[in-house]
Amino acid sequence: MNREETAKVLTLISTHYWQDPKVENKNVSLMVETWAKALDDIPLTPYIENALDWWFKNEKWPPQAAELRERARMQIKRDRDERRTSDMLALYSGKPSRDTSLPGLVHEWN
Repeated sequence: MNREETAKVLTLISTHYWQDPKVENKNVSLMVETWAKALDDIPLTPYIENALDWWFKNEKWPPQAAELRERARMQIKRDRDERRTSDMLALYSGKPSRDTSLPGLVHEWN
């Protein structure tokens, strides 16, 4: 996520959890910067959005960056595992589930 996306996420969190004390204006840019660093390698769509959706439905208190990161990383791992399983099943059936070939490489199955 970049700084702009991070600012949107923080605004969404503060709007959803309106009862919590607000951060002073001088601290907002610092918060955006630290959250952007913590979440810089995780895409907003779909991972952070899904993590926020889950959080809003299940938690009473606003998340910390580390908690959103953990939830998003769980989904990334699940997605990666599902792709690997799909690829393995396709390999055993002889029908690739997606194009896994490299340009210029010839696969001989027999």
